[in-house]
Amino acid sequence: IPLYEELILINKSSDVVKNLADSYYNTYQMIEAAKWYAYLTSIYSENLDEDYFFKYSQSLKAIGDYDKASEILTAYYSSKNEIDKLAKLKSNLKYLENIKAIGDRFSIKNLALNTINSEFGAAQIDSNLIYTATKKTSNKLYRWNNQNYLDLYSHPINKLNLNDSISTNYSNTINTKMHEGTFAITKDRKTIYFSRNNFNNGKKKIDAKKISNLKIYRASWIENKWQDIVELPFNSDSFSTEHPALSNDEKTLFFASDRPGGFGSFDIYATKIQQGNFYTQPENLGSIINTDKKEQFPFIASDNVSISSHSLINS
Repeated sequence: IPLYEELILINKSSDVVKNLADSYYNTYQMIEAAKWYAYLTSIYSENLDEDYFFKYSQSLKAIGDYDKASEILTAYYSSKNEIDKLAKLKSNLKYLENIKAIGDRFSIKNLALNTINSEFGAAQIDSNLIYTATKKTSNKLYRWNNQNYLDLYSHPINKLNLNDSISTNYSNTINTKMHEGTFAITKDRKTIYFSRNNFNNGKKKIDAKKISNLKIYRASWIENKWQDIVELPFNSDSFSTEHPALSNDEKTLFFASDRPGGFGSFDIYATKIQQGNFYTQPENLGSIINTDKKEQFPFIASDNVSISSHSLINS
């Protein structure tokens, strides 16, 4: 970013502006991202594809400018005569208006365990809240966001009014120096599936772009600790497989992946869990759920039907 900020003083070509805007976007600095996407779409709009207008809209949403975010996509789809996408956008906006009209049905309380860094993917497991957070004790920073690496932490449910200082490392065998994140655990508490960078037995693997993709691992509860950690057979060094979620009957594992053959960046997939820890070939859940954008973080409701997705991090 500092190099592009210096370069852009003398060269505001589309490539330089794109790279600077994307750099801010990919490191979650959305005020600056919105600023440079605004410049990009105003000066070079004729030569830009939809992706840049979408990221501009997302940046505006992230900083709370929802009306402007909708205007950007509405204007773009109208100019390209994208009738179907325009209709879907209007339908989504109408849905949000209806939700707003219902009024406040829930109160939102900021838990004391939250910090200025990342805490997410929380689930109540028995008497504890298990969640993903940046490591509290490491001096090694993750360069994409200058935070510590992610681990799983445990916090007593009856002490949610106390800050993160009483949160404890969920597992010394699951957590490593790389990212560990979202998880799914069986009802008998004997099996856990979790996301981790391509890292096992102390070794990190990267792809051709020097990215350590995410994989899903399985561990078994043996002698009061998580052991026998293995990666699932449908992982790959070349793409990410992440964010596991179990169906209510625990016979289907849902997850997100950017593997080849999908509709877009990340899609939601499902695999059947068979006896002996065998898994069927992952099946894409199709165009009703998946789009050409990111679908991640699947959640399975108790009715075993509802699936929601929204947009861990590669390193």
